[in-house]
Amino acid sequence: MRNMEPIAIETVWIPYYMFRDMTREMIDNKSLYNIFRTKYKCFPSKAKQTIEPTKVNDYEASLLGLKNESLALLFRRTTFDEKERPIEYTKSIYRSDNYRYEVILT
Repeated sequence: MRNMEPIAIETVWIPYYMFRDMTREMIDNKSLYNIFRTKYKCFPSKAKQTIEPTKVNDYEASLLGLKNESLALLFRRTTFDEKERPIEYTKSIYRSDNYRYEVILT
């Protein structure tokens, strides 16, 4: 939230076979990556992410405080551990009127 306004909807999938004892209480208000490292000795090493424009549906619009079919940014990310295994898939929808993306290229 930014100034008490929602800025994104995020949905995360993790492989059950790797994290079967993870509970909602375990991750509530905590860093998922920190839990991966400390509890499961699983170390995120890289991620592939795409960003593209999308239009929100009725449900997404209601959560984000937007009108139906407003433009937003759709992020899809797959995170891999040090053994190149996918450990997380994330789909995020960000309000495009409250988002700034900065990249440093070297």
